[in-house]
Amino acid sequence: MTIKILHTADLHLSKKKPYTIAALDEILKVAKKNEVEILTIGGDLFDKRDDAEDLRIELRSKFSKNDFKIIAIPGNHDTDVYREGLDFGENFIPMTDEPFGIYPHKDINLVAIPYLDELNQDMLEKLKKETKAGKTNILLLHCTLDIGFSSGDFGDEKKYCPISKSKLEKLGYEYILAGHFHTKTDIVKLNEKSVFIYPGSPTSITTKELGKRKVVLIDLEKNEIKEIPLKTFYHNKLIETVIADKEDDAISNIEKWLKKQVIYEKNIEVTVNGFINRNETEYRKAINEIDENVIFIYNCKEVGQILNDPLFIKFLGKLEESDYKDKREIEDLVLEIASKILGQGS
Repeated sequence: MTIKILHTADLHLSKKKPYTIAALDEILKVAKKNEVEILTIGGDLFDKRDDAEDLRIELRSKFSKNDFKIIAIPGNHDTDVYREGLDFGENFIPMTDEPFGIYPHKDINLVAIPYLDELNQDMLEKLKKETKAGKTNILLLHCTLDIGFSSGDFGDEKKYCPISKSKLEKLGYEYILAGHFHTKTDIVKLNEKSVFIYPGSPTSITTKELGKRKVVLIDLEKNEIKEIPLKTFYHNKLIETVIADKEDDAISNIEKWLKKQVIYEKNIEVTVNGFINRNETEYRKAINEIDENVIFIYNCKEVGQILNDPLFIKFLGKLEESDYKDKREIEDLVLEIASKILGQGS
C-alpha cells in the first residue's frame, strides 16, 4: 500500500480569527480525500497558548476518528501548549520529547524536533545518527532556511533556528518538512536524495502572504511531491497600468484576474495606475463598480501630462520629420511606454 503524507504548518489557530479554524477544516478534508496516513504540522498550530486553551475542546472532535494520524511539533508561538496530559483528540500526537522524538510507521522513520533556538553541531550529529537504513527518513522541524529568503518571507516572524542547505543535506534525510516560512509554498531540492519543504501558511495570517494557499502531498511509493491549493482565506494584490485610449482593456484585465480569485470581504487589493483619455472621476467610478468587495486604489491621471511634456512634443516633431511610414503606430507605442513608466510612479 502506498504511504501518503500531507504537510502543513503555521495555522496560528485563534478563536478571534475564525478563518484559521476554517483553514484547519479544509486541511482535514484534503487529508481525508487524498487518503493520507499522516498529517504533519510543522509548528505554530496555535497563535499563542491561550488560543490552545480556548480551542482544545472543539479540536478534540476534529482530531478524533480520522483515518490518519496528526503529528505536530511546537513552534515559537505554541512552544508551551502541549503540556503533559492535555487531550487534543485521539488521532493527535504532539511530539515534545527533547532533543527530538521519533515516530516509526511502516517504512517511515519520522524524527520530530520541538521548538529550539538553534541546531548546533552536537544536535546535528545526533540527528544524523537517527537515520535508518532501508527506511524513508523524514525530519520535521520549525526553522529558518538561510538561502533565498528575505525577512518579509516569514510574515511578521523573526528569523530563528537558522540552518544552512549544506548542513541539512549531510544529515541523510530524504524529506525535511519544515514550518515558520509563511509567504508561499517552497520546495527546495538539497541534493539528489533530499528535499526541503516549506508549505507556507495555509491561510493568510498577514497581508504579506499573497495568493491562494497550499498544502503539500508526498506520495512515498511514487516518490511524488504535489502542491494542493486550498479553499481558504487569503490576501492578494494586483497592479494594473492603464494606457490612454485603452481604458477598457484595463477594466477587462482586472475582471479576468478577479475571476481567478476567491473574493472574501476586502481581501483583494487592486491598484490602478497610468494615464487616461477620459474624465478622471467617471473612470474612477467605472473601476469601483467592477466589484464592491475589492479594495481599489485609484491613481490615474489625464493623459495631457504626457502629451504636453516637452520631451514628448519634441519626439513628435522628430517623428513627423522622419521617413517612417507607420508614424501613428510608433506614436502609440511611445505613448504606451511612457504611460507605463510614468504610471508606476502615479
